Amino acid sequence: MPTPKRVTMVLYGPDRQLWTGGPTQLTVQELRPEGPRLLEKTSLAKGSSTVEVRLDVPFDGMQRYGIRLSADGHRSTIYVLRHQSFLRQDGTDIVERDDIILRLLMMPNRPSFEDLVNGFTRLRDAGSPLTPASKEEFLELDDMEADVPARQLVLLNLDAKLRATRIDGKSLLSFVKALQYVEVDRLYIAVKPELKELVRRAGEFASAPGHGTPSTPIALPAHPDSWKHTKFDTGNIQLSFSETTDTSTGSPAFSVDVDIDLEKGIGHVFEWLRNNVLTPGHKTDQTSIYSLLWPQNILPLYTLGTRARAGKAKARGRAT
Repeated sequence: MPTPKRVTMVLYGPDRQLWTGGPTQLTVQELRPEGPRLLEKTSLAKGSSTVEVRLDVPFDGMQRYGIRLSADGHRSTIYVLRHQSFLRQDGTDIVERDDIILRLLMMPNRPSFEDLVNGFTRLRDAGSPLTPASKEEFLELDDMEADVPARQLVLLNLDAKLRATRIDGKSLLSFVKALQYVEVDRLYIAVKPELKELVRRAGEFASAPGHGTPSTPIALPAHPDSWKHTKFDTGNIQLSFSETTDTSTGSPAFSVDVDIDLEKGIGHVFEWLRNNVLTPGHKTDQTSIYSLLWPQNILPLYTLGTRARAGKAKARGRAT
């Protein structure tokens, strides 16, 4: 018989305060190649910010279990559990625990973005090499089609992710020389040449498919040499490097395509994640990425509001 695992979930809203909404639906599924198998489905009372689940299932191999929390007017909040989720460092030993505490974030379908415009000042004050040239430029980083400031979100999400991810004892952000271009789901940056070899040798990065030449307004190269971070169950950073360096930043630098990937490549898990996180057209929704960073203790330089946004023109008016 498997040793029961206890999972305690503490729920927060996008303002990083304890969740007071609901009622909330909790679903636990085994993520199998032939499709998810339902293990538990429970309704939580309105205002429930803490919930505990006991799992009498095996965690001794490649099993994956998906937790999904949903509430009316909110995106699904998801988390993938596996054997490694219960392993902890104890001195020089790795020990297995029978319990885990998860901090999960409930994201409205249409959060408000009042605090987002302050991200420029915070990037500048933090000395981030990803700081746009001006606040006006930062405010223009929008996805006009969807009326969502997706490029602002991806810039701040990836600044936080690069800042928190370390290699050779240094933050990935410390290797960034310049911001090249911002897309709705990724950044293009110029980095110091030594980073490519460090990533290639790092045990926490695994080889991944690269990318061709992007169709950006500025000329950028293909990025065929790619590695994905493997530390987390979901929301790992992927770095795709150009084949050679150039000197457009004044000294040799690689161009890097940076995005946050959902999972480590197990197909049936990815399908489950895609159904819960990706928007139509398979662009990763950046407010959902905000939710994925939260359990990793990574806090982007902005918060989101619980009140549904009233439109871009009004939000811009508040920013002035």
